[in-house]
Amino acid sequence: MRARRWLAYALLCGVSACGARNTLDTTKPLKTVSGDDVAQICATSQDDLNRDVSAADQCKLISVMLAIATGGTTDADIQSTCSSLYTACIGGGTSSDCNIGDPTTCSSSATIGQLFDCVNDDITVLQQLIPGLPACSALTTASTIPPGTQPPSCTTLLAECPDIISPV
Repeated sequence: MRARRWLAYALLCGVSACGARNTLDTTKPLKTVSGDDVAQICATSQDDLNRDVSAADQCKLISVMLAIATGGTTDADIQSTCSSLYTACIGGGTSSDCNIGDPTTCSSSATIGQLFDCVNDDITVLQQLIPGLPACSALTTASTIPPGTQPPSCTTLLAECPDIISPV
């Protein structure tokens, strides 16, 4: 589930550095974040992801998961889709706006710091997941999306923010 959330984020935010560092008060309640805060959260999260997971690995994750999710009638179809997605991703073909969901539904005690804890733990999960992904050339119609584990920090955050999306 976390890998699928990351996939959605990667498609929205792209595989590129946002060039910002976190200057936010990590004790600030998520319920009260502004649009500028969300932009900073997204930029910082993307910077952290890019620091810890190479662009090639991010593109591999996106390509393999999308190829499996969209399916195909033959192994060659899935492999071709995956290869095309990977080439487009490496070429910078995925970028847009970031969305963290609806922070207004968060409890008053959920903070920006808790979101960053979840982001960093999600990155660790991705680092563990990516090496086990098959190459595009190894995908078959029987390939499945590997399950990711949800870190405890994200479970806690989601309990307090049911409509939040980790930007990683």
